[in-house]
Amino acid sequence: MSKPSTEKELMHRFQQGDAAAFNTIYNRYYFSLRDFSKRLTCQKQQAEDIAVETFVKLYRLCGNFENVANIRAFLYVTARNACYDYLSYTHRKPADEREHPVSTERENYPGSEGVETATVLKAVFEAIEGLPEECGRVFKMTHAQGLKSVDIARALSISEQAVRSHRRRSIKMLRMALFQKRLPEAALICLSMVKSGPETPIRKVVTTIYANEVN
Repeated sequence: MSKPSTEKELMHRFQQGDAAAFNTIYNRYYFSLRDFSKRLTCQKQQAEDIAVETFVKLYRLCGNFENVANIRAFLYVTARNACYDYLSYTHRKPADEREHPVSTERENYPGSEGVETATVLKAVFEAIEGLPEECGRVFKMTHAQGLKSVDIARALSISEQAVRSHRRRSIKMLRMALFQKRLPEAALICLSMVKSGPETPIRKVVTTIYANEVN
């Protein structure tokens, strides 16, 4: 499905839980929300987790917003409260906390509601297998084999620019495939479910899909 062409269409489709509309909002605000959270927590990984969890909450409430300004306000207030909640929990309270009271209600993390890692993995890898042949090959060589663009270009006898193009396209297609399967929440939750401990395959793949800016 095509991207919404106007703000009015964007909001109408967003309220209906439309995949392309949600992806548009995600792309518009994720990176600034992540950076905002990082400035408050001084923790890169925690900031990414907070940004992701904030979008999980937004997705669940998509029918409750009247305009984009309401969405933006919700994102930043929710992320701010989560940051202060994190700082309070770790006993590292910010100097200006008195001006921004910490929410006393701790919500359950989405991962506690029964979304199984295996289910998400299955959906993610089915989406990868559904990529066009060349895109899928480049994605796997990049993120499964860890090859650089120059090595992939040489192996496939294509230009490095083509490699980068296939990589960008594969990430866009994977996001949309998961949204259209009505699994954006499950895929986003992956980051919450595996946010402690060392890098894991599921975290690596889902981070690639959801935490990388693509043009």
